[in-house]
Amino acid sequence: PLETVVFECAEAGPAHLAAALFNTLAHPERAHAVVTPPPSASDAGPPAAVEALIRDLNLRPAPLRDRSVPASHYVLIEVAGQAPGMDARVRERWSLPALSLLDEASARALQAALKPRLHQLLARRGWERLHVVSGPAPDGPRALT
Repeated sequence: PLETVVFECAEAGPAHLAAALFNTLAHPERAHAVVTPPPSASDAGPPAAVEALIRDLNLRPAPLRDRSVPASHYVLIEVAGQAPGMDARVRERWSLPALSLLDEASARALQAALKPRLHQLLARRGWERLHVVSGPAPDGPRALT
């Protein structure tokens, strides 16, 4: 059964990037991520720097949460300096350092902070893809003898 993971954050950006990364890393038949936009957001999109990073990494933006679809897992991302959202449904909280998210460097810092947590979540729940696709071997192709 496909499980739905909801990422939320009081600030626009972290949840969008986390969900987009999650969907790239997760096995597509096991789990997919959606985003709950922050209550303060007039429009649901992430900051331009986060949007640009999602594009640069060739990630597909995660869909917004459809409240009629039950979620099996919640991740609340708390950014230092933000008032924490209190939600009894939250399965886990990820605390991140304060980030401006106004430039590419801070968007990449956010990515670096999220990646190990995403890998741990995927491994713990058995949601990861079965293999890592990487480039050719460092010493190049070898003839079979």
